[in-house]
Amino acid sequence: MRLKFFFTLGVFLLVVFVLGAIKLSQVKEALAVPFTIPPSAVTTVEAKAIIWKSVINAIGTLAPVEGVTVAA
Repeated sequence: MRLKFFFTLGVFLLVVFVLGAIKLSQVKEALAVPFTIPPSAVTTVEAKAIIWKSVINAIGTLAPVEGVTVAA
């Protein structure tokens, strides 16, 4: 019974050690590569001057969901 327990414990510790060593090597490999921030993707569009309407005609009502009373 004792031999089986220690054998199982040894196998478990061996597996944990091997997995830890693999992960440690992966982290060291990742840290060895210098990190550079990738360039941002930017698109451009030519701006055109247009005249906006100062008033928009609409049918309906407008009510706030939450309101604030501002006092001077």
